[in-house]
Amino acid sequence: MADESVRTVVASFATREAAETAVEHLVQQHRINRADIFVEPEGAENSVGTDPAGADTGAPGPDGGPALHGRLRLSVDLSRGHIAEVETVLRDLGAEDVASH
Repeated sequence: MADESVRTVVASFATREAAETAVEHLVQQHRINRADIFVEPEGAENSVGTDPAGADTGAPGPDGGPALHGRLRLSVDLSRGHIAEVETVLRDLGAEDVASH
């Protein structure tokens, strides 16, 4: 049986830079364990997001540029008491489609 006191908050980011900033903020400012935060492409293909940012704006690599194949999904496992706070933080950092389940 799943632990009903733990929920997952999910959010969508347009860039890898924004998702990484959110991870850093959650770990450093809100003391969420890094092992409880996951970042992955929303689709089946590898992706750095839908917009180039940060290191992805440099000269294109041998394959022609960054993998812009869709948004990035960030998910955070945390106790119910922190859901509203984390959802607000993620929205403030530019996340879209923020929800918990």
